[in-house]
Order: sequence, then C-alpha cells, then structure tokens
Amino acid sequence: MDKLKNEKAELQVSGEYLRNLRLKKGLTLEQVAEVAGCSVGYLSHIERGSRRNPSYRVILGLAKMYGVSVEELIGKAEPPINTVDLIEQLYKADFVLYEGREIDVRDEFVAERIETGIRMGILWALDLIEQRKKEEG
Repeated sequence: MDKLKNEKAELQVSGEYLRNLRLKKGLTLEQVAEVAGCSVGYLSHIERGSRRNPSYRVILGLAKMYGVSVEELIGKAEPPINTVDLIEQLYKADFVLYEGREIDVRDEFVAERIETGIRMGILWALDLIEQRKKEEG
C-alpha cells in the first residue's frame, strides 16, 4: 500500500502547465476530458491545482492528447544542463532577489513555484524563438 501511495505522489502535475498546454492547442476542457477518460470537473480541479495527483490513466490520456511524454507532463523530463544548474542553485539558496526584493525560498512551496516558472519561462522562450523563425522565413 505504501508503495502505491508513493507512486501516486510521484505523479504530481502542474495544473497551470496543463492549462497552458490545453489553451495552446485551442482545446476545451470537454475535449480533453473525453480523451483523458475523466470528467470535466476532475480535469478542472487538476488545472486549478486543487488536485495535484491525477491517476496514471488520466496522465497517460493527457500525454497522448498533448503529444508529450509522461515524464514531461509530470515535470521529470531532463531539462537542458543550464536549467538544471539554475534550479540546483535555487534549492541551495535561502533567498533569491527579484527586482530588489528578497524572496525566501526555504519554503518548499515557494521554491517549487519558482522552479515551475523557470521551466515554463524556458518553454515560452522556445515557442517565441520558433514563432520568430516562422515569421522571418
């Protein structure tokens, strides 16, 4: 039973990341829920962050729907080395500075949110680079 509990805990997803994937593809909650094999309400809870550990079956359905690996969906994909270094530094620090303000990153929730922001910022930057390439070419 503990093993199952641990496996389920490892399947945590960022609701914000899932919502951004859905919106980027122009899909509705209804469309995604149908493919993922869950209710619209269940998916909405995941996206809002009130349910962070969906079932593996739903994770598989979401990965299929968005065309990403399960590892990427649950945030376990290997990011580029520079990102790893940046995130490693984040977790070693007590505070980070942002626009002259100290942010206490000893709080795990805060550090995880900043890490998510770093990862999403990189994805957005890559999308912007691709968009610019298309516009230029």
